[in-house]
Amino acid sequence: LAVERIGGGADADLVATVGRFDVPAGAPNVVPGEVRFAIDVRSPADAIRNRAQGAIEREIHSIARRRKVTAKAEVYYDMPATALDPRIVDAIAQAISACGHEPVRLASGAGHDAMAIAPHWPAGMLFVRCKDGISHNPAEAITVADCDVAIRALTEAVRRLDTML
Repeated sequence: LAVERIGGGADADLVATVGRFDVPAGAPNVVPGEVRFAIDVRSPADAIRNRAQGAIEREIHSIARRRKVTAKAEVYYDMPATALDPRIVDAIAQAISACGHEPVRLASGAGHDAMAIAPHWPAGMLFVRCKDGISHNPAEAITVADCDVAIRALTEAVRRLDTML
């Protein structure tokens, strides 16, 4: 709940979630002797992400003290925010508009290939609309119409970028 509260704070582009729980030898009605969990904190601004990570860690240690248990936190993966090329982002937005739709600019915290490419070459991302905004989940679903718009927008963006870059 602390992760959810801190992640859902004042910054709209900050997200935080507990992505995994491991309860070794967990059994019903038994208080576990150890619990491991992974927290994922993402933001397009490193300072915001780092502040949230610090707040979450402080809250975990505070909860542990109140409950008279120990808590240990360690960072096992830390990827700085990656800015995408504004020319590509603009070309994609213009292409979406040319296809008759209103572009929505999203901050993406996902570790897509663009994070690996962007330090070396211009990069951008085009997301396909998903039913109810659900992605990376078995309930993810897209329509043929949304695929059509995405393909047309991508094609138009490539045409525009061909003359820009």
